Amino acid sequence: MLQMPKSTLAERIRAAMAHAGIANPTQLAKKMGVSRQTVQNWMSGRTDKITPEMLYKLCDVVRVNGRWMALGGDHSPVMPTFLSPDENEILQIARALPEESRDQWVSIGRTLVRTGSPPSTANPYSSNR
Repeated sequence: MLQMPKSTLAERIRAAMAHAGIANPTQLAKKMGVSRQTVQNWMSGRTDKITPEMLYKLCDVVRVNGRWMALGGDHSPVMPTFLSPDENEILQIARALPEESRDQWVSIGRTLVRTGSPPSTANPYSSNR
């Protein structure tokens, strides 16, 4: 994980680039649609100021949490995931069940996926794999 307490913006950008497999500032600039000089200024430490628009573009490209990129410290670098209403309901149901019932419910769900879905990387429970 990318936890880096007391890091600079430049250090967080470098860490996020490495995590995202982006090799250099030119590649990051191209993916963001900004000039190489803009990225170089952030990464050299010449500036630690970044507009909200640029911060969000950067975080979308390197797939990290904007709060972590902006502030560092104890904030998590993991980008938040938003659940659909159905996913949220499934999670609420699972949390409401007693543990022994939850295990059975999950087992039934796996069986349904196995029997109703073709094998794929998205379906780790398919019996045809």
